[in-house]
Amino acid sequence: MHKTAVTKPTQTFVSFSILSLVYVLLSIGLPPVAATLKAYHLSATGYRVLVLLIALPVVAMWFAAFYGYAQLEQYAQTIKKTPDGKAFASIGRGLRWLAWGLPITSLAGNVLGGVAHEYPHFGSMAIIVTHYTSLIISVIAFTIINTGTRGLTDATGKQPSLAATRGLMVSFIFLAITYCYVTIRTVQTQAANPYQLPMWLILLTIVIPYLYAWLMGLLASYEISLYRRHIRGVFYKRALNLVAGGMGLTILSSIVLQYLTSSSPYLRRINLNWVLLIVFAVLMLYAAGFLLIAVGATKLKKIEEV
Repeated sequence: MHKTAVTKPTQTFVSFSILSLVYVLLSIGLPPVAATLKAYHLSATGYRVLVLLIALPVVAMWFAAFYGYAQLEQYAQTIKKTPDGKAFASIGRGLRWLAWGLPITSLAGNVLGGVAHEYPHFGSMAIIVTHYTSLIISVIAFTIINTGTRGLTDATGKQPSLAATRGLMVSFIFLAITYCYVTIRTVQTQAANPYQLPMWLILLTIVIPYLYAWLMGLLASYEISLYRRHIRGVFYKRALNLVAGGMGLTILSSIVLQYLTSSSPYLRRINLNWVLLIVFAVLMLYAAGFLLIAVGATKLKKIEEV
């Protein structure tokens, strides 16, 4: 009797299923967060219902992320012998880091939060580890993605225009100023420092690395758009439009999600319904970006197979 080999996509979705199940069980099983109970005037039962309502769309977003990067990696495998194959493989690896980073950071936050609830002296360390886990994954993911998109633009021989470069710089400067302002205000106005670190260390090891990661993300979004504009072939270009649009939406949604996480103390001042609406909207955009990547990658793979 021959053993059937488990394919890579199957392994990916088995991993996704296990991570999702563990996440949901931890979310409803761990003790409630006291700050959230107080901010939104929730009972322990109401808190668990709220957590479950948030966990379900989060898991749906994870599915879209895993499906999206898996499809792009499959496409990269079909063109691995072409000049663009290495670049698409790099983009796929970067998206894989983003996708896996979603459950890893969530599970790390839940587990460390549970430990801190039982051992309060561990609370500061739990917060610090959670922040740096998310940061490291973002820096690695966006750097790898940008390496791939730069490879694509180098293959076409096209460079960003002066107007596009200036537009990117203005956008990044605005993002940097607002993020620094929100971070500094959050630390200065909160009774308890949400980062559990001195300001100089927050700016040096959290704010600056995040800004670097976001700059790589913005450049990657533009470079994939530049690449698809100079590609010939109607069907290939249509499929690539989906991948480029999905990547742009995914990267921007990731930045917004990280931005909202940094300003979470401000969100607690807003009505709970509005907070949920904002969170769900960002999650849906994130998922939509990965689904567009999946659809575009599937179309590209079919074109290669013809």
